[in-house]
Amino acid sequence: MKNLYTPIKLSISLAALLLSQASFAAGTDAGVDVTNTATISYTVGQKTQTPISSAPAVFKVDRKINLILNGTSANNLVKVVPLTADNELNYSLQNTGNSDEFFKIEVEHMSAPVDTIDAGTPAQICQFTIDGSTYDITDTPVVELTEDEVQAIVVSCDMPDRSATFVDGATSAIKVVATAVADNAGTPYVENINDADRILDIDVVFADAVGTDDAARDAKFSARETYEVAMPMLSVLKSSVVIEDPINNTDNPKRIPGATVRYTITVQNYSLTSVATDVVVTDSLDAEITAGNFAFKANSITNAASSTPGTFASNVVTAGGITVPVATSASAPGTAEVTFDVIITE
Repeated sequence: MKNLYTPIKLSISLAALLLSQASFAAGTDAGVDVTNTATISYTVGQKTQTPISSAPAVFKVDRKINLILNGTSANNLVKVVPLTADNELNYSLQNTGNSDEFFKIEVEHMSAPVDTIDAGTPAQICQFTIDGSTYDITDTPVVELTEDEVQAIVVSCDMPDRSATFVDGATSAIKVVATAVADNAGTPYVENINDADRILDIDVVFADAVGTDDAARDAKFSARETYEVAMPMLSVLKSSVVIEDPINNTDNPKRIPGATVRYTITVQNYSLTSVATDVVVTDSLDAEITAGNFAFKANSITNAASSTPGTFASNVVTAGGITVPVATSASAPGTAEVTFDVIITE
């Protein structure tokens, strides 16, 4: 018997269709149906046969939760001084996932030792603004960001007056945390990373990196910025020395009637970074002059830290335009001196 052999030639093609794919940095949108069909074409002998196609293989693209939050102030640091309003810390939040997302925003003061003070005053502790709305620091609003959208977050705090703790170099660090949530009510996402592959369901995968105060892959991102107090730390001292008297002249003089006494007012600056400018010294002599205890000696004011020595009017010594340099160490403050003379009444 003679064997018959009929050659068969096969070719296989693969057709894939991505439906409704938007062009975003994060890739294919979550929930998109990806349809893929395989087809074979072949010949029997030299005769082309009808192609045969598989049933479509369909799966849904899963949801990738990703976000970035950064402080955008220079060096994440803002210098502040007492009694100023609306000092701003700036942050930027971006949705880098593959779907529109809701994010819960939390703003809070850091604790010691990161914080040495808390910015704010009793009248206005701190506020923050996002998407055109302003909130107290204790509020936790939820905002929606489309894919790739960037949203600015601005924290604003007033500063109190100088105090024992609100001093040069004191810091107030404020942390902002953004958390991806499932809806406007703030419902937490549940990650499906340990579930078996579900072809037609949309699983959730956390893909976020580590922030300043959170872990990787926790659907959160955090960032810190810091207020740093930058101000002169001033104190003032007043002392006196007898210059001459009518009996001893300048040889070991005594504070007797007719003696000249020199007052020295010393302004000290203990800040290592902040120069004090436009300091004005005033010293009222009215009580002693009125009591007849001494008289001001004309043209005796000296003010080495200014181009003008000062004035005496209405029994008040005034010396302005004073610049006090920074300290050279914690125990060596910068200084500026004003002196003037009085004569004890005879």
